[in-house]
Amino acid sequence: MVPMKLLPRFVTALKIRPIYALIFAGTAVAQAVLTHIGAFDLLYRWSRAHEHWEIDEIFTTFSVLSFALMAVLIVRNKDVRRAQAEHRKAEARAHALARYDTLTGLANRQGFQEDIAARLSAVAPEDGRLVVMILDIDHFKVVNDSLGQAAGDKVLQQIADRLRSLRGPSDRAAHIGGDEFALLAGPLRDDDDIIRLARRALGVLGLPIHRTGLSAKVTVSIGIALYPGDGESGEILLQRAESALYRAKAAGRNTYALFDATHHQALHEQRETERALRSGIARGEIVTHFQPIFDLQSRHLVCVEALARWQRPDHGLIPPAVFIPIAEDLGLIGDLFGQVLRSAAEEAVRWPPTVPVAVNLSPLQLHDPDTAQRILAILDSVGLPPDRLEIEITESALLAEVEAARQSIQRLRRAGIHFALDDFGTGYANLHQLRDLPFDKVKIDRSFVMRLADPDTACLLERIIDLAHAMRLTVVAEGIETEAEAAWTRDHGCHHGQGYGLARPMPAHALLDMMAARP
Repeated sequence: MVPMKLLPRFVTALKIRPIYALIFAGTAVAQAVLTHIGAFDLLYRWSRAHEHWEIDEIFTTFSVLSFALMAVLIVRNKDVRRAQAEHRKAEARAHALARYDTLTGLANRQGFQEDIAARLSAVAPEDGRLVVMILDIDHFKVVNDSLGQAAGDKVLQQIADRLRSLRGPSDRAAHIGGDEFALLAGPLRDDDDIIRLARRALGVLGLPIHRTGLSAKVTVSIGIALYPGDGESGEILLQRAESALYRAKAAGRNTYALFDATHHQALHEQRETERALRSGIARGEIVTHFQPIFDLQSRHLVCVEALARWQRPDHGLIPPAVFIPIAEDLGLIGDLFGQVLRSAAEEAVRWPPTVPVAVNLSPLQLHDPDTAQRILAILDSVGLPPDRLEIEITESALLAEVEAARQSIQRLRRAGIHFALDDFGTGYANLHQLRDLPFDKVKIDRSFVMRLADPDTACLLERIIDLAHAMRLTVVAEGIETEAEAAWTRDHGCHHGQGYGLARPMPAHALLDMMAARP
């Protein structure tokens, strides 16, 4: 007989669910009560007195049904247990999928964060420092684009295999997304050990890759954060390693960098600027100012350049040199250009019909085959004739994908749009490109005008102006800030001038006032 105080342990040992134990106990109690009151003798005598009711057959039927019900319950219990086992297996598979990357077999970001958390709770500061590395494959997009996604997957698998070979017994490796891997190593006591690990990773992961149907050479950039010095949680350590990775990339890639708090703050501010610009473009914070361009002989207004400004809350007007490169990196330059062009065109329809508006076109936009159609659609919707639009492109825009640039320029030129080559003289374009592309004018870079006092610069500028004349191009001098600069550029063959010395950029209403005041 099992003592009552040991009954709970006995039930647990037999893996009997509490509800079943309660049923068994209740049955035993009922049996004892029925026996005590002689219920079975009473039932027998009653049934003998009413034999014509055929109660025996009824009891027999109930007995058979009871056995059948017991059989059904036993089978059902097995089915339930089997379903529960399958459910536990499915949960285990789901947990594995949530923690591991199916392509490489390494832990994914979530699994890696769990690994970091477990290690942080187990390591003591006196044991040494934990090393969190983020390793990014340099120019992996080129591999995917040139060799195909299947080849890119093989590269990722090879990098994963090599990363496993770098692990110590307690280290963890992960594929945390895209072309990024991570390694949790240590604890390591000496700085030299950390540097050796980083250099070994660069060497091993940078070896040529030879797999079935693939031969490739890739390099990696590595960002390193240390515990406890750089952070107290896995999330912060990953953020700090990402920050260090940006330093490694900025240093030329195929190298490593440790977290630096000053650089991290600058990167944080850049990220904030990126988020603010993305939302600012959507909210219409990009405003257009206008700078007049004058005929240097008559001082008549001959053109107006539209200049983008970012009206960032609590920061004032941000110049384009600050946010245009960010917009290009974020893939927002198309939306930004569309807003500026539409704003400029809407203002230009209010000006005298002889005054065109000039808008700067990003090199990225120039190489987009859909740009020409978008420009023409905006002009059509606003009602500005194409011959009143002048598009300025820089010499650097002609360096890559020349054929794509030529097609866009020629299509827009056939529609009547004019083109100016901006920053002329900085040395990017060649004469063959200038001859073949339908430019109407060139704009002398302001760096020449501001150094006219230097005889060598003045001589070089004269040659540049002569070259433009030989190609029958209108010459515009940028950056004129004094009357002496205006006189020199005019006397040496520049047709038009632009700069603070002639007129500063201004809002649309100020430009209309200026136009009304001039003859």
